[in-house]
Amino acid sequence: MCAVTAAVVAGTVATVASTGMAVAQQTGALGGGGGGGGGFSEKQLKGFAPTKGLQSYTARLLAENATATRPSLQEYAASGGTAKFPIKDTGFTPEEAANLSIVDPHTGQREPFVDKSQSALSPAQQVFLGQQRARQGATGPLAQLGMATARQQRLQAKGQTAGVAGSAVINAKLAKVNKRIANAQTTLKAGGGGFPPAGS
Repeated sequence: MCAVTAAVVAGTVATVASTGMAVAQQTGALGGGGGGGGGFSEKQLKGFAPTKGLQSYTARLLAENATATRPSLQEYAASGGTAKFPIKDTGFTPEEAANLSIVDPHTGQREPFVDKSQSALSPAQQVFLGQQRARQGATGPLAQLGMATARQQRLQAKGQTAGVAGSAVINAKLAKVNKRIANAQTTLKAGGGGFPPAGS
């Protein structure tokens, strides 16, 4: 790869990595204690999931674009200003996407990112966060919503293959699960845990 290509790719990755590390320190992900004292070791840095995702993605990106060169001034002028640096994006592997939180590492589903214009989580976002909280051991209404919705989905899938007798049992279970979901939603709408502290 030409020096300019390597510099552009490396510079971009370095910026993303440094920003990610700053955020990680502030949130205490690397022992920063939420902005307090402490720090992080090289071992922690190498084991930090976003760092691992960026490292493998960057290595593949550099290898894929080893022969890429930017257009010369003459080529750029001849193209009428449309010539671009031909860097091919290789995309992410499933593991990299999970490490970078593009998808949920537990389910493989796309993370339902919150738009900056939102003032509250959408129902799908509440369920997603609730399932994450439940895996962390939380028991609040958000976690209850997440667990109940996951059970609802399992029962619905099972009901599609069950016989008549099996469907009756599944429907009875679904009725109970639906009631739990409704109760959790009512609690959340009343302000009882829409954005609970971590671990609650």
